[in-house]
Order: sequence, then structure tokens, then C-alpha cells
Amino acid sequence: MGNKYLIYKYIFCIILICAAQLSKCFSQTIKRIGFSQTGMASYYPDNRNHKMTWNGEVYDANDYTAAHATIQLNSLVKITNLENNKSIIVRITDKPYTKTRIADLTYLSAKKLNMVGKTLTRVRIELLALDVSRELFYTILPIFETTGEVSPEVIEAKRFRLLNPVDPGSFTVELKEEDLTATFLPVNTYLKSGKKIFPKGFGVQVGSFAEITKAMELAQKLENLNFINIYIQAGWQNSQKNFRVLVGDYGEKEEAKEVAETLKSYRFGAFVKSHFQASSVMKANR
Repeated sequence: MGNKYLIYKYIFCIILICAAQLSKCFSQTIKRIGFSQTGMASYYPDNRNHKMTWNGEVYDANDYTAAHATIQLNSLVKITNLENNKSIIVRITDKPYTKTRIADLTYLSAKKLNMVGKTLTRVRIELLALDVSRELFYTILPIFETTGEVSPEVIEAKRFRLLNPVDPGSFTVELKEEDLTATFLPVNTYLKSGKKIFPKGFGVQVGSFAEITKAMELAQKLENLNFINIYIQAGWQNSQKNFRVLVGDYGEKEEAKEVAETLKSYRFGAFVKSHFQASSVMKANR
């Protein structure tokens, strides 16, 4: 009887140990904001497309997602390629197939980090936020691609806006051509509020109009898509007033080119353009 009891006890202990190990394997336990990890990463093979991921979504090679063994599913993380310091943000939606890598990325994510064609790439992963839906992610992405950063406060503000949408009937915006034209004077650059500013780098032009109201409408549309640093250049074209809508003020042309690609994905006709300086343009027009 005593021997049989010891055998049962031994079997029970083995079951508990196995259950504990299985729990570790099948649960995403890391959910501490600020968690950081460095290791090797790769990207999914082509035959993975359209298969189910661990969070229940269908895998899309052209989406910004990744797999991680222990970070909680639906978390927002920043991934940096330590070989070139390029960074992106992605959602964790899956688990890697092997312990030799800390992350597997979609083809699009790997392409953004210049990882395509390499077996393994050394990366750093930083946990930014939990419970980020796909919809919330795509309101945050333009901010990160414009500024290179996204704060917890911005993420929570965007989450609040999604959960508490503004009633479009609760306010009205009146655009008066004569008032706006008197405010947005050539040759200057302005915020949408009418405040004059002096950007010096490169911007991405999204539209050009003879009417200031159309420029304001486009600026508002870009704001609604969560782009930031939206400027209106008031200038001249063929002796007529012209109002250009630009996004961003970047020190390097390559930075602006990346933002232009993002804007093109929203079907805008975007191209990189230097922010003009009022004094130089005025001299050129004399």
C-alpha cells in the first residue's frame, strides 16, 4: 500500500511539473511597459500568409505584426534593427516556431528594417503598450512614422478617442475664403491655426490649391488620419496665390521620403519638397 501511494505521488508530481511547463509554453506572460530585450530575429516564410495567428487574426504579410514567445498578445512594441538603427512599431499577434529567435516579423516589417535577404538579424524589442487593437495601431502608426517616437500619453489619448468618438453634429467649422486669405499671406508658412512658423528642412507636399479653403480641408483630413506637423505654405504660382499643404519638417531628405511612402499608402500624391525661406523666395520674385 505504501509503495503504491509513493508511485501515485510520483506520477502526480510529474503531472504538475508538466502542467507548469506547458503553462509557460502556451502563455504570453510579459506585460510590463518598458520591458526591453535584445536578440536575433527573422521573418515569416511566404507560405505563412493567410494562416491563423495565436491571437485569432489572419496573418497578413503586408501588415505590421510580429511573433514573440512571451510578450502578451496584442501588445505594441518598438523593434530596432541594431545593425542600422532603423525602427518600426508592430503588434504582437503570434508566437515564434523556435527558441533560437526572439521574434519573427512579417515581410513588410522586415523590409522596413532592411532585414529581407538575411537569415537572422540582431534587434532590440521594447514594450510600449498593452491591448492595442489593429484599429488603434493604425491611428498611432502615422505619428511614429512622422516623429520616430510615440509616448504612452499619446497612445492612451488615441485609445480614448476611439472609445469615445466625437459626435460630428456637436460642432461646426466655418471656412470663410476672404478671412483665411487675409491671414495666410505669401510668402510664408503657417500652421492650420494661422500661426506663422519657420521650418528649415524637408517636408512632404500632399496638395497645392488656388483656394485656401481647399488647403484647409486637406489639412483637416490629414489631421483626422492622425498625421501631425501639418503646414500650409502660402506662395505664388504663375502670378496667382497658391497654397501648398505639407507634412513634417525633417533634417534629412531620407526621413521625408519614408513619410512620403506612408502618405502614398493612403492614396495621396506625395513628394518631398524643401521648406522655402521667405527672404530667399521674395528675392527670387523681384
